[in-house]
Amino acid sequence: MIGQGRSGHPEPAEPAKDLASPPRVAGRPDPSVAALPQDDRIRAEGFVRAARLADVPDGGVLGVALGTGARRVCLTRLGASVTALDDRCPHAEFALSAGELLADGSVECAWHGARFDRATGAVLQGPACEPVVTHEVLLLDGDVHVRLAP
Repeated sequence: MIGQGRSGHPEPAEPAKDLASPPRVAGRPDPSVAALPQDDRIRAEGFVRAARLADVPDGGVLGVALGTGARRVCLTRLGASVTALDDRCPHAEFALSAGELLADGSVECAWHGARFDRATGAVLQGPACEPVVTHEVLLLDGDVHVRLAP
């Protein structure tokens, strides 16, 4: 449809939207990814296979290196719940996977005893003052996949 402009001359209507490729909405999966085979879809969404679920001790931690940059994450497991944090205590750069998962669900650094919430990375006990970065986890077919936070 053509409308009237201020000068009285016809004004072109807005161009039609391409309905064949719907816009990507933040927080929602890309529809083009849904058509890929499952392994390709997981990779396209940024997940990397970290370990077999059976390799992460229930009530414990496991340190793993991900990707070509060898970024290390500490996987924690309580039953069917698995979380992933950077494998580095922000207090003194010590590997959190060298510590332990406590009964209250917190991860304790073995070096100076700093404790962190396994799901949020929040500091629960010093001497650390900064939280630990957490990462999204996907459990699929007995494998633990992690999407690294920036």
